[in-house]
Amino acid sequence: QLTPSFHLGIGKWVNPFWGFHASVQGYSFNAWRGTPLGDREPFSPMNNVDINYAKQFRYYLRYLGVRADFRFSLLNIIAGKEREGKVYDLVPYVGFGYMHTFPYRGTTKENLLTGHLGLRNRFSVIDALDVNLDVEAGISDSYMHPVDRKYAASLSLTAGLSYYFGRKAFRHPVTR
Repeated sequence: QLTPSFHLGIGKWVNPFWGFHASVQGYSFNAWRGTPLGDREPFSPMNNVDINYAKQFRYYLRYLGVRADFRFSLLNIIAGKEREGKVYDLVPYVGFGYMHTFPYRGTTKENLLTGHLGLRNRFSVIDALDVNLDVEAGISDSYMHPVDRKYAASLSLTAGLSYYFGRKAFRHPVTR
């Protein structure tokens, strides 16, 4: 299900091999589901939801979340040093977060803990700007299927930009 969202983050590379990142993300998370789950169903299909030809109904989540993660440069680790002037980097990351869903079109207000595991493909455009393509798997308490499953998994593909305010490369020690 394609849905819009935003991510705004800030990060710091501690050395050429690993760093930290924190972000705020949110807006929309929508999907289709089959028949309601009876009286335990938090999303009533009578509350302004769409029903498609297969008699599935669409639920609408509006959310805002914060998260933190640990990242590392896989190609720098393999090379054993910082690869200056690199055009491409592969950056795996893992982290945790918190998501608040707002009541909207039949959905209820909830607070969920989340976890995520991702892989960033980082392409250097100019010295201060990168284009990123992230593939990420997430897990949270099962708000979407509270009776059927204890946890809900998701998969996302995100494109974005990274801007470097300072030097992109680390300073090398000078030997005299």
